[in-house]
Amino acid sequence: MTDDPSPSIRSIFALYAGLIILFAVLFSLDTNIALIALLVLFSGLFSGLTIGILGLSPEDLKIEADLGSRLAKKILPVRQKGNLILSTLLVSNVIVNSVLSIFLSDIASGIIGGIIAIALITVFGEILPQSIAIKHGLKMGYMSLPLLYAVMTILYPVTRPISWVLDTMIGKELPAIYSKRKLSKILEHVEDQGIIDEDEEQILLGGVSFSEKYVGDVMTPIEEVFLLPNTTLLSEEKLREIYESGHSRIPIYDEGIHDIVGMLYVKKLIAINPDDNTPVKNVMSDDVPKVMASEHLDAVLNKFKLKKKHLFAVYDTDSDAAGIITLEDIMEEILQDEIVDETDFRENGIKKKA
Repeated sequence: MTDDPSPSIRSIFALYAGLIILFAVLFSLDTNIALIALLVLFSGLFSGLTIGILGLSPEDLKIEADLGSRLAKKILPVRQKGNLILSTLLVSNVIVNSVLSIFLSDIASGIIGGIIAIALITVFGEILPQSIAIKHGLKMGYMSLPLLYAVMTILYPVTRPISWVLDTMIGKELPAIYSKRKLSKILEHVEDQGIIDEDEEQILLGGVSFSEKYVGDVMTPIEEVFLLPNTTLLSEEKLREIYESGHSRIPIYDEGIHDIVGMLYVKKLIAINPDDNTPVKNVMSDDVPKVMASEHLDAVLNKFKLKKKHLFAVYDTDSDAAGIITLEDIMEEILQDEIVDETDFRENGIKKKA
């Protein structure tokens, strides 16, 4: 949507008015013909506005207004009065078409009058204005706002009771609610149209769907994690093994691999003298953040941000660790792709990490 009525819509309106005037001139120079031409013009306008304005979703208009669209900001207050604007446009159209039929009966009667009425209303009162409104509903509504407010004011005593009955019996418009499944389909169609590329679609789809997954779906099982017992001595050989593992954080266990009691941050080993055989428990942190395997990924992502941690121990029960989850695991779910760096290694095509 653009903010200013483009020359194309003005040209269409000019052509529409020109056709009516031309028809009136060719048919007769009588005053009644001029009034008929005016009535046909109003009939088409009300018919087009019915399609153009009511075809605009209030939610879409709100989005466009938030993005700075001046036209959407002007149209939105009118569009939010759904049943009132519907009643106003339909009553106006009925009145105009009824008066049009009366004038036509004065000029031509019988079959000829009926054919003329049908031709005028069908072509100039319905087909042409509605085809314009489908493509230029927002601009058409914006250009017609002064007339629309005037008609709404004049017909308010009639249309307000009708709209109240519609609101009571049928209910007001329901907001457009997009499920995650529908949003995913919308993103696929947007990518097909070339508005976003395939990588952007993949990331957006991952962002929409990752919150439905659980920690247990993406965690690394404890059996595949590089761990150390708390009795480990940081000898030269052990330090080399730790560095070669490529992990920046290593869980420390006590009685078994399911009993995680600490976390070793490899960067702390820079100051360790391998000749001292320092016990790992002297340099490990006993602050091991925990999450449950049944938690949703979006909740855990918030925990990562709040606790400023990059690795959590995952538990199925309160006592036994089932695995670990890292911030990288969640980012991979959002990106819908693996993040592989020089420290990752693979076994049978599966990336292994601490």
